[in-house]
Amino acid sequence: MSSPCRIALIVGLAAFCLASRHAGAASIYTENWTTPGDSRGWFIGALGGAGTPAYSGDGVSWTASPGASFGWLTGFQAQGQSFASAGNFAGNYPAAGIKGFAFDFALDSDSLNNAGPPVLRILFTSVVAGGFNSYWLHDFAVTPAIGGGLQHYFVPLEAGSWTQYLGSFAFADAIQNIQTVEVDYFRLGNYSSYVQTGRFKNFSTVGVPEPATALLPAAAAVALVANRRRRAAC
Repeated sequence: MSSPCRIALIVGLAAFCLASRHAGAASIYTENWTTPGDSRGWFIGALGGAGTPAYSGDGVSWTASPGASFGWLTGFQAQGQSFASAGNFAGNYPAAGIKGFAFDFALDSDSLNNAGPPVLRILFTSVVAGGFNSYWLHDFAVTPAIGGGLQHYFVPLEAGSWTQYLGSFAFADAIQNIQTVEVDYFRLGNYSSYVQTGRFKNFSTVGVPEPATALLPAAAAVALVANRRRRAAC
């Protein structure tokens, strides 16, 4: 391949990658709890324990410790309901162009380490035929590393990425009337003493696939075009 062809190919790939990165960052709804002390219509707290979140204006900082309610469950819970003040979750997600959920999560400390083991989960509820009767969940394969800083998570709104927890309605029907979305970091077990701290921010409903998802097929197309041009001109 001659130098001009090689340079053109490199420039083209660089421009494509930058465009994909920009597109992947687009969102239809994003929440960062920009007002200190304001939950923005979310329920956020300790899952099965005690804890008070701090809305700093740049996400949520949280602490979880044992509580009297559920001794067999520990962790963090953040639920955005249909009345969340910065954006309404209720509605037809495919019609709105929503392709998935994304958020950043940090586990700053966990005295239980990997006991349990812990699970990072996102779930949604929907109304089908008149009731909250369809629950779908996704457990992330990689849980946040203790002290590893904010880590980014994304799950596409596709049937193959979700498991039905309750109800018998099809995924395609469920996503047409989603009511609540929830993120949990938890483990099962009766632990009498523990302390967990972390951060949660940049929760988004995204309107396009994230760059890592969108990059591969498009990159293949770019490579094919470049190969054809190389045969013709180089």
